[in-house]
Amino acid sequence: MTANTRGCTYSAIAFMLALVGSSVAEANTIIPYTISGTLADGGSLTGSFTIDWTTDTLLSAALNTSAGPNPSFPGQAFTVPVVLEEIAAGSPACQTNCDLGVRPNPPIGFDFLGLVFQVGSNFQLTFLPSFSVPLASATSAEVNQSGLRLITAATITSDVSATPLPAALPLFASGIGGLGLLSWRKRRKAAAIAAA
Repeated sequence: MTANTRGCTYSAIAFMLALVGSSVAEANTIIPYTISGTLADGGSLTGSFTIDWTTDTLLSAALNTSAGPNPSFPGQAFTVPVVLEEIAAGSPACQTNCDLGVRPNPPIGFDFLGLVFQVGSNFQLTFLPSFSVPLASATSAEVNQSGLRLITAATITSDVSATPLPAALPLFASGIGGLGLLSWRKRRKAAAIAAA
């Protein structure tokens, strides 16, 4: 393999790695979140959930409510993902203002937990007590056969460090490409000196 061919090969490999790395970084959008909040009756909400933003799917949930003064709500564990959708008629994909729902395992009557949030840049979530648009609305609440109790405030944080490798891959590819170009220039310069 000549110096020119080797240098071009290194550059081509680096270019392909950069393309693969950028597409992996865009496609790898499975993000875990943690939440901590309060309910209107003095109870609390804690836990975590994971969303695959490529497919708008709620992959997992482990949300827990604690008891407040109302004996109808003794505290519950919600672990069965049910729904993740945009709050708009006919728009299932979660884009800006969304709600997710989870149920206990095993399902108990009407027991259900709904969270409403706004999606920001880099899939950061801002809790919303409720949100309405024409023909659709949603409220953050725990629901059972006795009624509902509102989730009045919550903080949702994301684990953005969960997928660091895809973001580093284009940088690695650039380094490989730079080494390939340096090697090609060095051999080309040596060949020019030898020919003179």
